[in-house]
Amino acid sequence: MVLAVLLSILPDSLQFQYPLWFIPLCLLLGAIYAFVLYFKDRTFADTNSSKKALRWILGITRFAVISLIAFFLLEPFVKTQFTEIEKPIVIVAHDNSESINTHFKNADSTEYVAAYNGLITSLEEKFEVNTYTFADKVSNGTNLSFDEKVTDVSDLFSELYEKYANQNVGAVVLATDGIYNRGNNPAYSNLKLNVPVYSIALGDTNPRKDLKIFQVYHNKIAYLDDKFSIKIDVSALNCLGEKTNLTVKKAGGSTVFNKTLSIDKKAYNADFEVIIDATTAGIQQYQVSTSPVNGELTNANNYKTFYIDVLDSRQKILLLAHAPHPDLTAIKQSIETNKNYETNIRFAANFKGSIAEYDMVVMHQLPSSKYAVTNVIQEIKVKRTPVWYIVGGQTDINAFNTNQNTLKITGSNKSINKVTPIAKSGFQLFTLNDKLINSVKAFPPLNAPYGEIAASPTAKVLLNQKIGSVGTDYPLLAYNNDVNGKVAVLAGEGIWRWRLYDYLTNQSHDLINELVNKSVQYTSVKSDKRQFRATAQKNLFFENEPIVIDAELYNDSYELINDPDAFLKIYSEEEKEFPFTFSKTSNAYNVNAGFFAEGNYTFTASSNYNGKNYSSKGKFSVSPIQIEAQQLQANHKLLYLLAEKYGGEVVYPNKTIELANIILQTDKIKPIAYESYQTKAIINYRWIFFVLITLLALEWFIRKFKGGY
Repeated sequence: MVLAVLLSILPDSLQFQYPLWFIPLCLLLGAIYAFVLYFKDRTFADTNSSKKALRWILGITRFAVISLIAFFLLEPFVKTQFTEIEKPIVIVAHDNSESINTHFKNADSTEYVAAYNGLITSLEEKFEVNTYTFADKVSNGTNLSFDEKVTDVSDLFSELYEKYANQNVGAVVLATDGIYNRGNNPAYSNLKLNVPVYSIALGDTNPRKDLKIFQVYHNKIAYLDDKFSIKIDVSALNCLGEKTNLTVKKAGGSTVFNKTLSIDKKAYNADFEVIIDATTAGIQQYQVSTSPVNGELTNANNYKTFYIDVLDSRQKILLLAHAPHPDLTAIKQSIETNKNYETNIRFAANFKGSIAEYDMVVMHQLPSSKYAVTNVIQEIKVKRTPVWYIVGGQTDINAFNTNQNTLKITGSNKSINKVTPIAKSGFQLFTLNDKLINSVKAFPPLNAPYGEIAASPTAKVLLNQKIGSVGTDYPLLAYNNDVNGKVAVLAGEGIWRWRLYDYLTNQSHDLINELVNKSVQYTSVKSDKRQFRATAQKNLFFENEPIVIDAELYNDSYELINDPDAFLKIYSEEEKEFPFTFSKTSNAYNVNAGFFAEGNYTFTASSNYNGKNYSSKGKFSVSPIQIEAQQLQANHKLLYLLAEKYGGEVVYPNKTIELANIILQTDKIKPIAYESYQTKAIINYRWIFFVLITLLALEWFIRKFKGGY
């Protein structure tokens, strides 16, 4: 009976590990145990009616306890079904780009935002509503600032799919003007959620009166004292008969170009090329603008700001020679085909300048027996100035061997060999034109010193010598980077013949120019040996890009470390200071300084290691983004294409509240019921433990009270 009562109060989904016929055995076991204990034992066998009743009570209690324990040993369990109702999700995403605000007046904006919030509130009565804003990024919430610089609808679609794939999404609501200027066309970007797309069509599709700088085309870099050109595209709509001034100004107010334009068409387009002198090194800011005309919707697109990085990368190269020689002019002409180099020819007899004025020195037949140029060579070593030795008949071979570790010559320059070049395979310091590699073997011979020539183990040989018809392993042109800096050695004079041959064969000097310039470029590039250096990841950032600056600190063994803290200060043109502390990466430093307004900035990074202060300076510029101001005419056609493709409707801002009713009344958006099951052994129910303890305690108390123990 007790077991039957227990079964009746347990869930209907009671199941067993063993056959059901084991249950009567449990009852039988309980009955036998109670019979032996209370009916075979004569302790409570008094004929008194109260004693009989007591014996039956105790027997039934013991029967219940034993039967229950035996029953639980059969490991019965309960399988419970749970049903969970999931509300449909409605995603509401609002365009937060600058173009949205172009057509809003203050009153309209306030009224619309109230209606938009009312839409969300109404939908929340029936659905789970998740809100987003999108433009150049996708963000959670409804913070409508209308200040983002670009619009990427396809990015929104991708992110929604990643977040909501396999979830119960009922609909997507887009509030946008249909203008996109980054990413793919939303009409061809598959949403993949297969849900209706409803749109609130913002903006104005009517062509408005507008004059704008449509585009400015320019190179990112120019070279100091050079000229660069920019191409300006101007367009105007519904401005027939108006006049405007097209102006190009450099930061600081100086005008570099000005022209009056007469707009003679309803749809006017014109382009202009402007040549500008690069007179100042560094990142230079320019602004192209048109004076506004009456009735324009906005003047935000009447100007464009752009930046040119003017590089002062010209290097001064000293050609220091024993005496006049045709090689000097040939080398000078080849080097100066690259506008980044400026060469000066000087002679040892009257040279009194300082090597510090030059970025590289070409030593033609120096040191010689007549001109040891000891002071020059010593200064080259101290300042680690790159040097290119050209060995000739006047070179003092012993002094040459003493002052460089690239080639060692065992012999004399009093006798010469006529040697032609052979390209050596496996050279990897820089790449050369295949035509040059194949052509050098036909170049005229140079005059090389007679004797054995050997390259040091660290030297890289580009050309070997061929003496007569015999190829040798004697190096002719080699490069090295030793403790005193970079060194190149040409073990022969007469390179002017190569220049003449190149022109005779190819009607140009391109091959010899490439060989000389690649040699100069490799040799003249100095290694950065600063122990602390900080660099911006870019010279020019857009205003929607975070400013990221990296720093490195080296110990005396030139191993990267980041034990001490490093600090950064960024300064605006108005000398406003922005302090930061570098974060430590695995073995360097990094700081993300966030977003900065348009303008030019400088920065100083600092650290202290082993009691020594280190600092590094740099600069960067921030350029504005004006993409949103270029297209003012809303693209509602796109919204209708989305509604047709995915199902849904397009409404205008004054119908925003009505859109909530449309979505609430559709029968396509339904909740989903999820069923789950939980299996739990009955013995895990706590109340059963207390039932057994209570029965046993009751039995023990009665027996104790009635003298059964």
